[in-house]
Amino acid sequence: MAISGPDDLSPRQSPRALQVNDVFPRIELTDENGRPITLHAENGRPRLIVFYRGAFCNYCEESLTEINKRVNTFYSAGIDVICVSADGVAESKQLSERLELRFPIACGLTIEQMEKIGLYIHTRDPTTSPKYAYCNQRRRNQPDLNLSSWRKPFCEPAHFLIRRDNTIKSATQPEALYHL
Repeated sequence: MAISGPDDLSPRQSPRALQVNDVFPRIELTDENGRPITLHAENGRPRLIVFYRGAFCNYCEESLTEINKRVNTFYSAGIDVICVSADGVAESKQLSERLELRFPIACGLTIEQMEKIGLYIHTRDPTTSPKYAYCNQRRRNQPDLNLSSWRKPFCEPAHFLIRRDNTIKSATQPEALYHL
């Protein structure tokens, strides 16, 4: 099953990416345990929001592992950490447990939410995606890995550091598509 993009099945950049000093939109999602979670800064604490492709992505897995190693540094500085993807609850729970993550994963990010943030979005057919082929090749030794997230849209990695007032202090995201 392919996901249709606006004109074709090509990856696309949202019309306008959020910039430093913009207000980060209030987005409500579900965490890996099925509970509601918001991407807004809460409790007067800044928040690092890390968007990743999904559980299928080796690069993202490595990035999440590195963040997990340093999460206490963020917490000591008073910064909450949350990671976000379009994966479902089950995929996110499996990833969190496998990597022993010490921060929440927000699940189920939609195309509309990706566009609101200005993320680079993939809506490609998984059978024709170079990234799918690459990740699938590297994951052959893990037959239990569910690559169904390729059948739905996902975003390229991006990071936002949100101040207490929900304005963006720092943002890093690709300006164009890059492949592994």
